[in-house]
Amino acid sequence: MSIINQKAPCEVPEDWKRVFAEARENPMPYKVFPCTQDMFYNYSEFLHDKYKPKCPFPIRDIRVLEICQPVPVIYYRTSFHELNSSGVVCIKEKPEEKKTTRGNGRRKKKTSRKKATAAVASDLKLLYSGRQPVKKAKFDDVNFLGKFCSQAAQQYFTELKVQGISKIVSTSTTHESGSDTEIER
Repeated sequence: MSIINQKAPCEVPEDWKRVFAEARENPMPYKVFPCTQDMFYNYSEFLHDKYKPKCPFPIRDIRVLEICQPVPVIYYRTSFHELNSSGVVCIKEKPEEKKTTRGNGRRKKKTSRKKATAAVASDLKLLYSGRQPVKKAKFDDVNFLGKFCSQAAQQYFTELKVQGISKIVSTSTTHESGSDTEIER
């Protein structure tokens, strides 16, 4: 973040995309990819059944770490001159796969890494199903401060989704309260 101009005048997400894209020229400029809702998954829910919620050993003092693949055990040392300690972070051990053979005595091929990744991805659920609503107080504050921003920013702020409100209707007249939006419940 040291080469990102954090004092750049940015009001909407598109302004930040421009700042990130222009932040570096050599060896090549940054590529900015738009993030959509279908790129964010709920990993907490997915991993909740597989791992303990809190690590059973202190991780701050670890100097040597060894993870054994077939058995879900982590061996660690807090100094270079002591014996390994061990800890288990998985809740359940995975059931061992049966070694199946074909009729000709050869083993079946293991599933490819792409198929295993696809199986994991199918178990993941999306983190959000749409734009997240903001609280009414925040919506009011942002729209009040929006009068100091550009027209594009004002429109972006008035199109925000608000908790507990079904529809927002913009009006061109200014009311006694100074707000130029009407909110219908």
